[in-house]
Amino acid sequence: MKINNLQTNHIFQPLGWDFSSLHFSWECSDFEPQDSSLYTRIRIFKNNFAASALVFDSQPLYSWNQPFYEPNFIPEPCIRYYWQVEIALLNKQHIFSAPTWFETARAKGDWPAKWLTAHVENQSMPFIFRNFTTNKPIRKARLYAYGLGLYEAYLDGNKVGKEYLSPGYHSYDFINEYQTYDITEFLSAGEHQIGFLLGNGWYMGRFSFGGGYENLYGNKKMLTAILSLEFTDGTSKEIYTDSSWKALGSNIFLNNIYDGESIDTTSPKSSATLKILIPSTHTTENSLFPDTLISPANLKPRTDLPIIKTKQYPVKNMFYTPSGDLILDFEEMITGWVECYLDGYGEFQLQYGELLQNGEFYRDNLRTAKAQFSYKGICTQKWIRPHFTYYGFRYVKVTGTLPPNPQNFTAFRLMSALHETGNIQTSRKEIDILFRNTKRSQECNFFSVPTDCPQRDERLGWTGDICIFARTACFHMDSAAFLNHYLINLALEQKALHGLVPLYAPLPKPKPSADTDQPLGKIGFCAWGDSITVLPWEIYLRTHNKQMLSSHFPAMSAWNNYVNLRVQLGGKEFLWDNDHQLADWLALDNPKENSLAGLTDTGLVASAYYYYSTLLCQQTAHVLDFLKLENDYKIQAEQIRNAFIQEFLSPSGSLNRVQTQTSYALILYFELHLPEQKAQLCKEFYATLQKYNMHLSTGFIGTRFLLPALCKCQMSKEAYDIFLSEDYPGWLHEVKLGATSIWERWDSLDKHGRISPTDMNSLNHYAYGCVAGWMYEYLCGFRFDKEGNLFLAPMPDARLGYAEGKISTYQGTYKIKWEYNTQTHLRFQVSVPFQTTLPVYLPNGKQLIAHSGENHFDVVLS
Repeated sequence: MKINNLQTNHIFQPLGWDFSSLHFSWECSDFEPQDSSLYTRIRIFKNNFAASALVFDSQPLYSWNQPFYEPNFIPEPCIRYYWQVEIALLNKQHIFSAPTWFETARAKGDWPAKWLTAHVENQSMPFIFRNFTTNKPIRKARLYAYGLGLYEAYLDGNKVGKEYLSPGYHSYDFINEYQTYDITEFLSAGEHQIGFLLGNGWYMGRFSFGGGYENLYGNKKMLTAILSLEFTDGTSKEIYTDSSWKALGSNIFLNNIYDGESIDTTSPKSSATLKILIPSTHTTENSLFPDTLISPANLKPRTDLPIIKTKQYPVKNMFYTPSGDLILDFEEMITGWVECYLDGYGEFQLQYGELLQNGEFYRDNLRTAKAQFSYKGICTQKWIRPHFTYYGFRYVKVTGTLPPNPQNFTAFRLMSALHETGNIQTSRKEIDILFRNTKRSQECNFFSVPTDCPQRDERLGWTGDICIFARTACFHMDSAAFLNHYLINLALEQKALHGLVPLYAPLPKPKPSADTDQPLGKIGFCAWGDSITVLPWEIYLRTHNKQMLSSHFPAMSAWNNYVNLRVQLGGKEFLWDNDHQLADWLALDNPKENSLAGLTDTGLVASAYYYYSTLLCQQTAHVLDFLKLENDYKIQAEQIRNAFIQEFLSPSGSLNRVQTQTSYALILYFELHLPEQKAQLCKEFYATLQKYNMHLSTGFIGTRFLLPALCKCQMSKEAYDIFLSEDYPGWLHEVKLGATSIWERWDSLDKHGRISPTDMNSLNHYAYGCVAGWMYEYLCGFRFDKEGNLFLAPMPDARLGYAEGKISTYQGTYKIKWEYNTQTHLRFQVSVPFQTTLPVYLPNGKQLIAHSGENHFDVVLS
C-alpha cells in the first residue's frame, strides 16, 4: 500500500499561505482488499524532516478511517514544516508516506517595507529595483511582495517564480494579500539586483462591466516588498522597499486586461531592458511614498492559487485568408497568450480571436476589447511575450515583419493552478469531445476568479455562472482552494452591501458618475445571489472540511436574512416574488424576438432557490452541530415549501403558471411537491419536451436541473434523448459544428457556422457545461445524499456501449465502468478507496454494498 497526494488546506506544498487553520489530506493506493488499519498517526517537523525536529505528534489514532486530519497545532511564522502520515495495518505492517511540507508566511503586522511608486514621464511601465551585495553563504532566501496593479519580480534580470499576473484579481478595497517566493537556489555570495516590473492590471487598467474604465481603484501603480535572507552562520538580513530603491521607465507601454500590451524597445524613454543588470549609476526617475492608501502592515498572506502556465500548444495550421491575412490556428480554445521568437529587428502585431467567418478573421464578438499584442525593437534569439494581460482565442492574426514560420510561435494556456480530479470516457467520440469541452471552458475561465468568459470586454466573476457550474467544477478539478478564495472576496463584497450578494465578485468600483454598484440595480438576484450558499456546500461535499464550511456560514446566513427581508416587503409570506429577476437567463421559450429572459415565472424560480438556500443553511448547521439554527432553518424550509406548493400547484399537482421545462425541472429536482403530486408533474414535464419536439428550451437556470429532474421522474431515456441530440439546440449540435469549448448561447452559431449578430456572444462560457455534472451523477452514478455521503446509482443507456468515470473525493478515488454485453446484460466494475464502503443502486432495482478495492457486478435487465 502507498500513501500519496498529501495536501495542506487542499494545496500541494503551499508556500506563504494563510494557515489560520490546518487541514491535512491524503490518499491510499495500491492496497490489498484485506488490508485494514489499526491506527493512523500524523507527525509534524519544524524546518527539517528529522526526529529531532518533531514538534507535533498526534499519537496513534485508533479507528481513524478518514484520509484527512485537522491537527490542533498553531504554526510559527516564516517556518517550513514537514509532515508525514503513518498507517499501521492489522497485519503489523507500517506504511509511511513520503514527507510533504507547507511554509508559513510572516507574522501579522510584520511588514517594515514601504509602498513605492514611480513618476514616469511617458506612458511606459515602471521598473523598480535595488542592487545589493551578499558576502556570506545563504541558507534560506524568501521574497515577499504585493502590488497595487500587477507585478513581475526579477532577480539578476531573471523572472522570479512560475506564476503570472501577480497578485491576481481580488476586491482591492477589502483584501490585499502578498505572495511568497523561494529564491534560495538563485542566490550566492556576490552582487545581485532585485527588481519589479509594474503593470496596470485589474487595479487601474480598463476594466468593468459595459467596457469598463481606467483607474477603478487608484491611479498609481504601487509595490511593497521584503527580501529576507538567512545565512549559514545563523545571522539574517532583510532588504525592503524604501528610499534606497530606484526606478526606470520600461519598454512596456499600453497594457490592460481587455486591450492587450505593447512593447517598444526603440523608445528613448525606454531605459529598462529586462535580462540586463542595470548599474546603480543609471539615470533614474524619482520615487515617492504615498501615505493615503492602506498601510502595508495590513497585508495578509495569500489565499489565492497562482496563475501559471499549464499547457503549451504548437501552431496546428498556418494559412492566409482570402483577403491575405496571415492566420495561426491552434485548433482549440485557449486562455493565455502566444510567444514569438525573434532574432534581430522586428515590428509586428498579434490580434486574437475565437473564430473565422467566411474564411476571414473575425472578432466583433469581443466588443470593445482590442485583444492585441504589438512589439517593436531588436532581439537576439529571444522569445517575446506579454506580461500584464491575457487573451481568449483559437486564432491569431499576424501582421508585421515576423517570418511566417509556425515554429516562431507557441501558445500557452494560463490558468489558476488546479489539478484534475475527475474524468469520463464513453464509447462515442462526440460525447468525449463534449466532455473535454466542458473541462476546457473551466480551464479557460478559472483565472484567479471564475470568470464568465476570457475574451471580450467583460471577464467578470459572475456569481450565477459559477452557481450552476459549481458541482461540475468540483467533479472536474480540485476546486476547493480556488472557490474558497472566491468566496472570501464575495463575502467581503456582500458585507459592504448589507447582505446582498452582487452579480459578480470582485465587484468593480463604479464610475464616479454612476449611481449604483451593479448594472441592474441594488437588488439581489436569485441563483446569482444563492452562489453564497451553494459553493460552500459543494466544496464540503468533496472535502468534508468543516473548518472551511464554518468560515462561510456567516455569509450563507446573511444571504438568507437578506432574502427574508425582501420577502417581507412582498405580499406573500415565504414566497419571493416581488423583485425583478434574471431567472432563466437566455432560455429559448420566450416567443418575443431577441428576448434574453425565459418565460418561467420569476417568482417560482426565486422561491425555489429561496427554499434551496434555506435547506443548505439547515444542512450546514447540522454538519457544524448548530442545533438551534438547524431546527430554525428546518422549520423555515418547510414553511417555504408549503407556501410554494400552495401557490404554484393544484391539489393534483398541475402547475398553475406558464408551463416551461425549467419550472418542472426546479419543482422536481428540489422536491417542491407532495408525493402524490409527482406523477402529474412528471406527465406535464414530458409534455413540455413534446412541445419542443424532444429538445431542450432551458436557459441558465433550467439547464442545470433539466436532465437530473428527468432522471428523478424515471425518464432517463428522455434525458439521454436530449443529451444525445445533434440537432439545434443541444450540446452535441455545438460539437457537430466544431466547438472546442462551451458556448454562452444555444444559438451562438447557426447550423451553417454563422455567428449570431448579438453583441453578447462568447464561444467560451462554461455555464452550460454543467451537463458534465449530470454525466458524473447519472451516467456514471456518483451522487451525494443530503448528509453529504457518496452513493452510486448509475443510469446507463444502451446507445452508449460503455462508459467509465472516476472522481477523487476526500475519501480517495472512486472508479466505475459499465458495459453492455447485450441489450439486456450489463457488466459493472466499481473501484472503492481504502477502508471505505459504497452503497450501490443498480438499474435492475437491486441494492448492495461495494467494498474497498475492485468490485464486479452483472446485471440482467428485464
